[in-house]
Amino acid sequence: MTVLRRPRTTSISSKDAALYLSLQTTAATSPKEFMAWPKCVHSRNGMFDLSADATEVTFVQAGMYHVQMTAECTDWSGGLGVWLRLNGAYVAMTAFHERGDSQCFAHRVFVHKGTKLKVYSSLATSICACATLSAVLIGASP
Repeated sequence: MTVLRRPRTTSISSKDAALYLSLQTTAATSPKEFMAWPKCVHSRNGMFDLSADATEVTFVQAGMYHVQMTAECTDWSGGLGVWLRLNGAYVAMTAFHERGDSQCFAHRVFVHKGTKLKVYSSLATSICACATLSAVLIGASP
């Protein structure tokens, strides 16, 4: 595994900046749906691809990533929670337990180039707008 080099100056050029993605929902996510991330807060161009419907992120750079998602539901009425899915396999979940509950999952994953990430809500109620999804490259792989 290749470790990203540490910049020698206090200012970070775009060439040396960490590879990270920060996305946000702009509308509530309906029950039993994949979350859509139409608002891109930050992304290095060409390092991540977002599907046309904004529900799927494709990793362009292989490596170890820290993936984190935060969300809130206003009227919990059953269901498990929110799932992180990589290439169709469910790999992490956060559970909601009560009304107004706000939850987060943080998961480290090794991905190959082309790995696809989706977030699925298994709740019986909607997830509020402004949920966030972040992915940060910890270590690159050739």
